[in-house]
Amino acid sequence: MFLSASGRVVSACDEHQFTGRTRFLKNRCGLRPAFTLGLAVAFGAALAGCTGRNAPATTASPSSSPRAMALTLAERGKIDVLVRRTMAQQHLAGLSLAIAQGGVILYARGYGYRDVGRRLPVEANTIYNIASMSKQFTAACVLLLQQDGKLSLDDPLSKYLPQLRHTQGVTLARMLNHTSGMPDYLDLIDNNHLSYPKIMAALENAPLKFAPGTRFEYSNTNYALMGPVVRQASGMPFDEFVTRRIIEPLHLGSTSVGTTPIDLPNGAAGYTVVKGKTVPAVPQDAAQLDFPDGGVNSTVVDLVAWDTALDSGQVLGAGFTRRMMTPGPYERYPGVRYGFGLDIASLDGHREIYHQGEWTGYAGENATFPDNRFDVILLSNTDGFDEEPLVRQIYKALNPT
Repeated sequence: MFLSASGRVVSACDEHQFTGRTRFLKNRCGLRPAFTLGLAVAFGAALAGCTGRNAPATTASPSSSPRAMALTLAERGKIDVLVRRTMAQQHLAGLSLAIAQGGVILYARGYGYRDVGRRLPVEANTIYNIASMSKQFTAACVLLLQQDGKLSLDDPLSKYLPQLRHTQGVTLARMLNHTSGMPDYLDLIDNNHLSYPKIMAALENAPLKFAPGTRFEYSNTNYALMGPVVRQASGMPFDEFVTRRIIEPLHLGSTSVGTTPIDLPNGAAGYTVVKGKTVPAVPQDAAQLDFPDGGVNSTVVDLVAWDTALDSGQVLGAGFTRRMMTPGPYERYPGVRYGFGLDIASLDGHREIYHQGEWTGYAGENATFPDNRFDVILLSNTDGFDEEPLVRQIYKALNPT
């Protein structure tokens, strides 16, 4: 869930099968770094002793809820078993969880370690890079600018980036729902030490992969290029715009753009899994930290507040919110279509609006079920985390049909 961390050194696109979907691990991840297995030894014993920590009761903009204000002991125990089993199976260093309904957090806690070497525990307020989940923030920024009359979703990309020679038919709307045909920059250049100049140079003469508007293909380029679009339309760099218009007004105090989690208080160090061993991931490159396709850092608690604000009209006018959550014309996976920065699917007849994210050292999912205003948010400091089965297990455990 992109473009913000340091480079990877594996293949760009592994596939996993889960819950009827094919998951491509290039949401914003390039290639997984190679490590010596000797690094894993120091972390094995520490990870074996991982324990979860409960967070204080927290709410995100109070709202009525059909449930009690917290899960029962039995429900919490059931969720803890599901989480710990997944962490053991997938060798996760740490994980934060938030479960909310109607903007009220029912359960939020951390499991494992945000820094294995120093044995610093994960909490509900631990900060992670949210990778491609950043795309929903970017889409909201573009819609805010349309709402302000500063741009139109029908604008051609050439209006903002005329130096790109093969963009006929590419509009902002087609970029936001990944029907533009733009190639993914992660397939064009070395993922190490990424920068806008390198991306622009690679894209200048790159042909489209298909005629715009004729099919879906996920491409990080679509959202990376919203950086210069936002700058031209607003007069502000992307990181400043998203901070002024979204992060500060919504009081998302642990959300930021332009830095790495390990440089933030309570930030999580990133890890990767090599041959079943959890080892440190390559640190993020500072030059890539404000990219709009994946440069946001946040917590599960702040993401509950974000979901609630988006659903309640605090971010965009009702018509613009509907546009963001309207399924695109083509399926991404069977039964899944893409809106603007959001996947739209269903689970047991209930709508599910979500986005996953993964980049070096971090992975997770922000899922909301609008029919009953239920949120399940998972963030981990271990890349390769296959989070969708756990999201659905948690939802079904608390919402039996």
